[in-house]
Amino acid sequence: MLQLSHAEHTQKRTLSILASALMAVGLSLLLSACSRDDDPMLRELSAMESPEYGREGISDQRIRELQEGIREFEEIVERKVEASQQLGVYHRMLAIEYIDRGMYGLALEQLQQAIRIEPENPVLFYWAGVSAARFSKAQVEHAERERYLQHAESFYRRAIELNPRYVSALYALAILYVFELDRPAEAEPLLEQVLQRQSRHVQAMALLARVYAATGRLEQAAQMYGRVAETADDESIRREAIRNRDQVREAMR
Repeated sequence: MLQLSHAEHTQKRTLSILASALMAVGLSLLLSACSRDDDPMLRELSAMESPEYGREGISDQRIRELQEGIREFEEIVERKVEASQQLGVYHRMLAIEYIDRGMYGLALEQLQQAIRIEPENPVLFYWAGVSAARFSKAQVEHAERERYLQHAESFYRRAIELNPRYVSALYALAILYVFELDRPAEAEPLLEQVLQRQSRHVQAMALLARVYAATGRLEQAAQMYGRVAETADDESIRREAIRNRDQVREAMR
């Protein structure tokens, strides 16, 4: 390694001292620009310093003022939270009224507003799915219809994520897959979950029988239609299940 000459060593030391001096001057200017007397925030922070580190402590009066300010802001926050919760209730009530009147587009708008307030409420996502699926039928353009069906699927899936035991959402998504999206195989596990939770869910049995038939499992379809006929209390449902069972058996011959 080359050794520095005496002149080079002296020059290097001088530059180091000069750099340190410039840094000190810059820091001094920065602190001067942000002095306590000129900056309101620093003055406020200074007022909150403890006696150990500040030039003077906080008076008892100042402490009382701060405590009172905290109480006032807590009350304001509580009122705003209560108002937001009440607003969510109004959005839900309005959505229900729209659904009862078949106004699914407007219902969907209200439900989306309610979801912004309660983003982890599975019931809101379920009804948003119902509204989106129904509103899709009013769309003339195929692309728009598909868009609302995709929204419905997403809403149902989110409802199930939030509550995996939500039977209505499981069944509704299965219906969407079978009748709207032509994806019957994806409906099967959903319907099985429904029947695990509600073994006498006749509609789920009938839909599962349809899925079996659509996917070529005719024997299973016939058995499931027979199960519907044995379980249903409604005579018309029993007759239809028996008729479907007999048609499936005929197709098996």
